[in-house]
Amino acid sequence: MDRAIIEIQKVFKLFNEEKTQLALGNNFEYIYFKSFYFIENFKDNQTDFSNVNNSFIQNSIPDYEILDIGCSQVLEGKGLQANDPFTDLGVLGFYTLFEYFNYSFIERQTKHSVSINENRGALDKITFKNNFKGDEVTYYNFCMYT
Repeated sequence: MDRAIIEIQKVFKLFNEEKTQLALGNNFEYIYFKSFYFIENFKDNQTDFSNVNNSFIQNSIPDYEILDIGCSQVLEGKGLQANDPFTDLGVLGFYTLFEYFNYSFIERQTKHSVSINENRGALDKITFKNNFKGDEVTYYNFCMYT
């Protein structure tokens, strides 16, 4: 866990004040540590989940790739702002990622024909509610048009 604390401190140093406040208000620390744990424990062992005490992962092995992509982006601080959203997840993958974090979908707002990094697509602003504590978080996801 000490390494995770050092790594999240590095990420926060890259944030400006606005992004720091968004992170603190959107339970980013919890989401970051859960992502860090996933990447550290499963990155090099994609198929052997037999001794994992996490029913979500055991029952969703095909979703491993989505979790890998999404958790990796969390570690980069993605998704907190419209100009730096999650990518390469699709809408269902985005929901899957937040289910792993114990959040359920509440509301989705979509802007169409948005340009991000010279790609056009739809930008979703999605609010989720924590299944245990009840707090709400809002994150952004970009789905590139094909």
